[in-house]
Amino acid sequence: LLAKFLADNPNTLKVSAANLTWKDVRAVWERQELSKRKDGDRSTQKDYLTRVIAIEAHWPVTDDKGKTIRQPLAETRIRNITESDCKDWLAVRRRGIGKSRLRAEIFSLNWIFDKAIEMGCIARSPSKCLGSIKVPHKQPQIPSDRDFTETVRILREAQRHDAADFEEFIAYCGCRLEEVSHIHGRDIGTKLLTIRGEETEETEWS
Repeated sequence: LLAKFLADNPNTLKVSAANLTWKDVRAVWERQELSKRKDGDRSTQKDYLTRVIAIEAHWPVTDDKGKTIRQPLAETRIRNITESDCKDWLAVRRRGIGKSRLRAEIFSLNWIFDKAIEMGCIARSPSKCLGSIKVPHKQPQIPSDRDFTETVRILREAQRHDAADFEEFIAYCGCRLEEVSHIHGRDIGTKLLTIRGEETEETEWS
């Protein structure tokens, strides 16, 4: 009952709030913050929640020898979670997922601790020591003239003239990326195309 009262009244009883568990704080975060993210988009909310569940599922409870070293995260008092706990989680988690997903989970971990600070459970976030994971940007691989010509040749030999026409049109039309994104294969023909925003119109040649 106390945990529920504190969750409904996060700005009161700061001393008792220190006894709340990760699960208690997560419940408040879900109710108060989750719906605000990305304008409340359901798929985005689901992704945020999936991240938090993944953090709990991979929180290290035993060491390499199977010896219990800490409680499950959901049952742990938020004030008892240390920087060392967070670093141990990062060491385990980074072996199982890519950098982009790991970066997203660290953001989610920070959100929960930020809510705990707001509720008066802790004075500072133990996860801030993790920093942020740098995700390298992939450089686009632009095909050579020879590769492009060979691709068009293969398409035409396979009687995929529609695909070949579309590929050549995109290559030589001079449109910018945003403009090209509004063009469909059915638009390719003998008529003049006019692109305005998200609309593509056909105009007879004069």
